[in-house]
Amino acid sequence: SATVIVEVVKQDIIAKIAGGAERTAGTDQALTLDASGSSDPDELNSTWSYTWACINATSEAACTKSDGTTALVLAPNATLTLPGLTLAEGTYEFSVLVKKD
Repeated sequence: SATVIVEVVKQDIIAKIAGGAERTAGTDQALTLDASGSSDPDELNSTWSYTWACINATSEAACTKSDGTTALVLAPNATLTLPGLTLAEGTYEFSVLVKKD
């Protein structure tokens, strides 16, 4: 009898930050970004690692705290919360790299 071999191409991991593509907050308000909805369509039960990045959209430089000189350190968690007064007024671009451990 004949045999059929089927190879299924794995899908990419889907990194997702909840809440839409843009949000506005006062400099005195906490900002929370949540990537816990990221997923792997091929493997539902995975352990994840998260690497957040932030750039100042105007200068395209790495984000600093509101004092303008202290580097902004972002915790490697699914949810990122920046307390109020962490960032100066401006526009920032956040991204997250999601990997399976």
